[in-house]
Amino acid sequence: MGAVSVRKPELTIPPFHPNRVLNERVFEVAESGSFVELENAAGLHSARKSETNTRIKLNRIYSSAVIAWYSGRTAVTDRAALILYTLSPVGPSAWYAGFEKREAWKSIQCAGITKQTLERILAHGTTAK
Repeated sequence: MGAVSVRKPELTIPPFHPNRVLNERVFEVAESGSFVELENAAGLHSARKSETNTRIKLNRIYSSAVIAWYSGRTAVTDRAALILYTLSPVGPSAWYAGFEKREAWKSIQCAGITKQTLERILAHGTTAK
């Protein structure tokens, strides 16, 4: 479901049922170029049919933001997913990555990002101080 969301021409809220969303955090791009969490941002997921989300265009809510969704229960399922949206004056971008734990965590599906780029991001994240 997440991979389909990143292939749409306009970014919309993924069709997650609101009961599955445990926490929401919204970040905005500051004038300095850094990302700042918005403390009192309205929640994107409310009590409505999940398919309604696919009609809510995020560029009408935010002009500049980074929004990420990630899966829970990864220790139980040995599977994980990450969706990342970026809205900026340059334009929107989105990607999805699915992971599975075998002997170690491996990316098994990507949309909107190459596996090579994802691996570079993950490698950088493990060495960042």
